[in-house]
Amino acid sequence: MGSNVGSIYIVITGDYEGGGKGDVYQHRIKPTYEIMQICEDHGAKYTIFADVCEYWTIKNMEKSGKLKLAYSATGETERQLKEMIRRGHDVQLHLHPQWLEEAGCQYTNDGWKWNLDYFRLPNLPEGNPNDRLSIRGLFHQGVKTLEELLTPIDPTYKCIAFRAGGYCIQPSETIIKAMLEVGILADSSVAKGAYNTKYPYFYDFRNAHSNCDPWWADPKDITKASEDNKATILEVPIYSCPRTIFHRILGRSSQWDYCILNSAQLISMFKKYLSKHTEGSQVCPGIHIIVMMGHPKLFHRHHEFKRCLQRLSRYISQYEHIKFSTMREAVEDFYRSEGLSCSVAKIPYRAKGSETQR
Repeated sequence: MGSNVGSIYIVITGDYEGGGKGDVYQHRIKPTYEIMQICEDHGAKYTIFADVCEYWTIKNMEKSGKLKLAYSATGETERQLKEMIRRGHDVQLHLHPQWLEEAGCQYTNDGWKWNLDYFRLPNLPEGNPNDRLSIRGLFHQGVKTLEELLTPIDPTYKCIAFRAGGYCIQPSETIIKAMLEVGILADSSVAKGAYNTKYPYFYDFRNAHSNCDPWWADPKDITKASEDNKATILEVPIYSCPRTIFHRILGRSSQWDYCILNSAQLISMFKKYLSKHTEGSQVCPGIHIIVMMGHPKLFHRHHEFKRCLQRLSRYISQYEHIKFSTMREAVEDFYRSEGLSCSVAKIPYRAKGSETQR
């Protein structure tokens, strides 16, 4: 193969959240271990986007005695996140602000109660790094939490990617600024065609730049492409196809979701992707990233997921430049391919109306 042959990175992701609705171990910890093992059995890697807001609140509730379980939910969570890094998987940032105690999250005899006015990250003020009930505070403290927990396991670990809770990342200008401020290199919240305007959600990705290929985001609108890579982040979309292909939909699109689609549907979507990104037995030039997603709390299709990875492994054996990857590996290689440093370099931040850089 020539030196101009590109690469396809298959990135399997999961939104690591929602344990508070039931038994944390049964509904989040256990299925995550199961997904990890299936991935490992087929040479794949798993990337989770961990909701630190839920983690903080459950940890505080356990310390105060307000939440009493037969085990430590945060202890099991910390153990699992460390084990993921130890075994070569990936952990990146996820935020569901309604889980914050500062937003009014409470645990009662009837279960968890949230103020859904805080469901959408863009509803929060820009704020400052010390205020969790703000966009800047969540990014600063979220990155700090993950890096302090995981760098003792892998000194090279960095939190460089983000996915918005409920996909709610619009309007995105302030969020992109906050990501840049803490050194986040990429977002993976957008799925072209998807939209939802029912409270407490709001996202509209119908006119997103691509359904499958990364783009440098317009600093003011993450769904649009920037003319260059200056002062912005890379958007790595969740792979999606028009809803007419499958019966189960999200908005106007069907995501490459291992919790919803069966193996035949998952592979059908991959074949469509291959037809666009390969010529003969070669991958088209450039770095290509295809993102599969799901939720451990909704994972029940063990057999279908196994069959999907078995089929994907066969494609990998046929194409030298297709491989399974973590989100971090894929994003960092994309940056390198563009001649950019992938080291996390935090930039000065100018808040709205501010005359000085922070």
